[in-house]
Amino acid sequence: MGGTMRLAVVPLAVTVALGLAACGGSDEKKDDSTTSSTPATTSTSTTTTSTRDAADKAQLELAIGAYNRGYDRFLAALKRDSRTGSLPAVQADVASYRTVLFNFDKAIRDIRFDDALVPEVNAILESNRHLISRLDYVGQARTFHAAQRIYNRFLKFRSPTVKAINGLHDKL
Repeated sequence: MGGTMRLAVVPLAVTVALGLAACGGSDEKKDDSTTSSTPATTSTSTTTTSTRDAADKAQLELAIGAYNRGYDRFLAALKRDSRTGSLPAVQADVASYRTVLFNFDKAIRDIRFDDALVPEVNAILESNRHLISRLDYVGQARTFHAAQRIYNRFLKFRSPTVKAINGLHDKL
């Protein structure tokens, strides 16, 4: 399978599974070759930039893959534990997912993106900050109903984050 990985969203209530899947993308490659007689340093610079972009995209796809797997585990646990109405179990699920999101955030920070992509990267990091904050509030909830309300607000913040991540992925 030679597709690229992207995040996708299907927001639903806390007691129902949420959707996050890896979607296939284009395998098209940009033609970086030139037929002109440019100096070798220019060709190397183009190759270096192209190699760096490919490396950035590969690192981003690894981070997305790890996130998708963690999110899938979270959804399965959340669905199971929400049925019982157990606040401590749901909070443990959310804490585990918070770690997945935190690790994804760290992976994004570790990638050395081109300067032109800084606004997109900053949008992702800012969105992640809001998501982690909402998850912290779920952890502090005193009732299952309160946790559910907070989590539903979390879902509203998640959609722009996924959009920002997919936008960055598309620009690489």
